[in-house]
Amino acid sequence: DLYSNGSQFTIVFNEIGLEKLTTLAKDATTDKWIKVNYTATVNEKAVVGTTGNPNKSRLTYKAAGSADISTGWKEVREFIFTMEGNKTFDGSQDNTKAADVKFALYLDENCTNGIVLKGDNGNYTYDGTGTATEFTLDDTSKFKITGVPVNNEERNTAVTLYLKETETSAGYNKLAKVIPITLNPSKTGESYSGTLDSTTTTVNNKQA
Repeated sequence: DLYSNGSQFTIVFNEIGLEKLTTLAKDATTDKWIKVNYTATVNEKAVVGTTGNPNKSRLTYKAAGSADISTGWKEVREFIFTMEGNKTFDGSQDNTKAADVKFALYLDENCTNGIVLKGDNGNYTYDGTGTATEFTLDDTSKFKITGVPVNNEERNTAVTLYLKETETSAGYNKLAKVIPITLNPSKTGESYSGTLDSTTTTVNNKQA
């Protein structure tokens, strides 16, 4: 009974792992835990916005020839965010000039850890980190990036992205500095809402 055409995997402990588990099991002074981490990649059917995407899993295990023991299903909602930008020249939009503009996104101000994207013509999807992908604008001088990271789960901190203009139209100077964009998801307790925290989300160090 896989969940929504999901996947399953089996973890098998080798002899060394079993010895470690046996040693831990004999120590009755503290509770022992085995943490299972997995990564799932959403596809083009992923929902953007406050509805979220269901993420449901359970663990079934057995020990010493016992019957299967199940944790039961545990479910959380995973939220996907889209970042949009609009390029203007001297305070006015110029689609002809904007056709020559290119940007790239980074995870550091020195622009060494890039954001990898897939897509074209102003419409892109986050595809990991590495050598930054240069991206262009659509015919209305805008770009949209779906799936931008907004929270560092390991550190439980907001993510700051750095937008760099890599090429611009003839006769114009590229932006002199990168634009820091801090995206902080709002949450109540441990539950996210699928919206950004309006007080701590900033663009160019200004509340957004």
